[in-house]
Amino acid sequence: MSPILRVNTATVAPQRRLGYWNDHVASLYAGMSVDSTASNFSARLLHVKVGRIGVMRALSDQAIVRRNTSSTPAPGDQDILKIHLQNRGTSINRQGRREAWLQVGDLTVCENRSSYIIEPSSESDIFALELPQNLAQQYFPDISARIMQRVTAFSLHGRLLFNLLNTICQECDPGYREDINLDNLEPVLLELLKPVLSNPGDDNIDMGSSKTRGLLQRLKTLVQQHLLNPDLGTEMLANEAGMSERRVQALFAELGTTPTFYIRDQRLDWAAERLRYDLDQPVTRIAHSAGFNDSAYFSRCFRLRYGETPKRYRARPAVFR
Repeated sequence: MSPILRVNTATVAPQRRLGYWNDHVASLYAGMSVDSTASNFSARLLHVKVGRIGVMRALSDQAIVRRNTSSTPAPGDQDILKIHLQNRGTSINRQGRREAWLQVGDLTVCENRSSYIIEPSSESDIFALELPQNLAQQYFPDISARIMQRVTAFSLHGRLLFNLLNTICQECDPGYREDINLDNLEPVLLELLKPVLSNPGDDNIDMGSSKTRGLLQRLKTLVQQHLLNPDLGTEMLANEAGMSERRVQALFAELGTTPTFYIRDQRLDWAAERLRYDLDQPVTRIAHSAGFNDSAYFSRCFRLRYGETPKRYRARPAVFR
């Protein structure tokens, strides 16, 4: 069976939460500490083994996470490579002189031999995969080239990887059975990681001149301005920006996605905000306002991006969304 560790600060008084969180984090990762200015710090952690791979999910308020390798490491801790995957929110990852700024769908690699810092945004949701060094080298010989390099995972394999991690964590929720065995999913995780890690990272993508970066920002701005317009798509963006549709597609490809997927994800994020704050609005109405005429399709897309159904997302406390 796969042992499951769960930590939830909601189980202790607000003034004790940060200390409680630090105690558990330090016991799991030697030399790690968390600082936060949040008055009522809230966080939740899940850790489970999938064969030889450790899978961790952390949801927390804005914080600064530091790991100091001068502390005495746990047995075998130095021989672990970690892959951080941004499920929601953003985070800045630093190790040595390298830095990776992760947005939703991005990942990076860090090694346990050196100290590192992670600065997650408010309500950040991060997965961490812990791979033994020998296993990582066996499957990903060039993984050291990905250390603190931002890699986008908007490909089919990347989406399947995030979906699988969300499903694993759902199955390990307190409401599910405790005798779950996840060992048979190890080869699935490794096979999904292969094409994702083989993609060139952002450091290897030539984003071109400042003019090119300006065009990308222009397209992003147009998406936000016309987000709820049912006609929003590649053709409309091309017309508004004064460029060809092929050029629009090429620019979004620089971000590792397509205009259609980018617009869909932005609409899902808009819908998630409405689910959080417009509690008197039915889910179907919010879905329709976001441009999803089929509520079942909306639910499938929402679950793919957020790891749970819209109704379950709305029912959760804010920090766990």
